[in-house]
Amino acid sequence: MIYVIGGSSVDLYGLPQQNLRMRDSNPGAIKIGYGGVGRNIAENLVRLKQDVWFVSVFGKDANGIKMREHCANIGMHLDDCLSAEQSDSYLAILDENRDMAVAVADVAQLFTLDDKALAPVCKRVQAKDLVVLDANLNQSQVDYLLMHLPPVTIAADPISILKCARFAPWLNKLGVFKPNRVESEALCGFVLDSQDALKRGLCWFLRQGVKEILISLGEDGLIAARKNEAWHLYHDPVEIVNASGAGDALMSGYLAAKCEGLPFDKCLEIGAGCAILTLRSNDTCPFELDIQKACQCSSQYHVKKERIEL
Repeated sequence: MIYVIGGSSVDLYGLPQQNLRMRDSNPGAIKIGYGGVGRNIAENLVRLKQDVWFVSVFGKDANGIKMREHCANIGMHLDDCLSAEQSDSYLAILDENRDMAVAVADVAQLFTLDDKALAPVCKRVQAKDLVVLDANLNQSQVDYLLMHLPPVTIAADPISILKCARFAPWLNKLGVFKPNRVESEALCGFVLDSQDALKRGLCWFLRQGVKEILISLGEDGLIAARKNEAWHLYHDPVEIVNASGAGDALMSGYLAAKCEGLPFDKCLEIGAGCAILTLRSNDTCPFELDIQKACQCSSQYHVKKERIEL
């Protein structure tokens, strides 16, 4: 079982027709969908044929009810989810390249997931399970979970420069950690502006006790390491339809492949393929996501794996 504990939100996206002009009204389109990093990872994992127990808070408003029904209908276990009067929400403005220019996240409802609600989850988790946390959880929630979960593999997504600090005291407890370049810099304290600096960054995380560190580099691909093994993955340019959800897809693909017992470099390749597939989709969580299609995307965009020495 994969337990995913984190945010679920109603997402609003503003897509300009032309170049985004700041401090001005931009003609374009507004799209609504279901999101939250934890929820996105949970949905992707279900589509990747994994058994998922999702723990979050859903609103009782119309969008929240529909989102909860959607999650249940695709196969998530929702027994430990709470209800709130309104849904958490996320508002993003995309630029002309369909990448996020700025966003605001309101995740106040998630904070109602208190110790009393989390305690039975911690008791239910077994040693063979995988637990995924996102940094929409506040510091007290992260602290409680890392103190009370049994010895299991814990994967964490730090989400943003501000929120990544919530995992800083617990890096030695993390089995998998997936920051991007700027989140990594915020944690390690130095700039990752060259291959040598990126290698130093990988080594820094490994020294803190992270078992498997994946640093996403945007158009420059992905660099990752575990004990005695490090890789740089890169690929041909991707024409982006929508950048939202690509990082969540990377984590999901990597974890699904890991649960299938595949080698480290193959897990990274499948994660990269899932991210590419998502970049090419209008949907944050593509309905067609599966490992075979991820491998096809990796092949189509010539994902290359270069083993590196740390």
